Amino acid sequence: MKKILSLLLCVILLLTSVISVSAKDVSEKKWNKIWENYDENIAPAVTMFPGSDESERYIAWYSEADEGYVMLEGENVNEKIEAEAKVSPDGGYRLYAVLKGLTDGEYSYTCYSGDFISEEYSFTVEDTDEFTALFVTDIHMAKEEDNENSLAERSYIYNKTLSAAEEMAEERGGSLDLIVSAGDQASEGLTDELIALSSPEIMKTVPFAPSVGNHDRKSVGYKAYTALPNENDVTFRSYIGTDYWYRYGDVL
Repeated sequence: MKKILSLLLCVILLLTSVISVSAKDVSEKKWNKIWENYDENIAPAVTMFPGSDESERYIAWYSEADEGYVMLEGENVNEKIEAEAKVSPDGGYRLYAVLKGLTDGEYSYTCYSGDFISEEYSFTVEDTDEFTALFVTDIHMAKEEDNENSLAERSYIYNKTLSAAEEMAEERGGSLDLIVSAGDQASEGLTDELIALSSPEIMKTVPFAPSVGNHDRKSVGYKAYTALPNENDVTFRSYIGTDYWYRYGDVL
């Protein structure tokens, strides 16, 4: 019987202390330094979403160019995967590519579009008889008018929370394999808020499976931001997107 360790951490970003020593955790000073180079380090918002099953991953990023690709590397794998484009409501495009045919092993990928070249991100595909899923809700990444550093501050705490969850999974002899969000990722549904949501490195290496919350519906940015499998655009659709499904192991 499949054992799913659900780390039920409701991410409330007003919390001020989460203890973690994960390699992906960084000091607040270093985090702010990363944010200083916003256009290069933050704005592309490279994000990993789940595919139809564990053999797939969706990779998405913002781009000024409407064409791009992902280079996927692994043992006996060196593949160029062309990206498709969605128009971003704030200008430019949201590109996404589907990594398919993944088997157990270590992989890395890099995103390319126009003059943009992302960092190389590494991820692992493992047997799904047992896996660890992190459940989060009401992240509420919020852009505050009276605090120009609000997104950097909130994403810093979000990064610490994800890092703590990853450490907890590793302490139990596993790894963080999937992040499931019940909605309200962004307080106003703004693209800037969604970009901040994707700033932690874990968002680029672990599949993030979001749901639409009432706050996400405040803007059309969510639809462009996501790249999700098996979307139902026949019986249900809206300006914000539609439902979708995926399988991880024998869990639908």
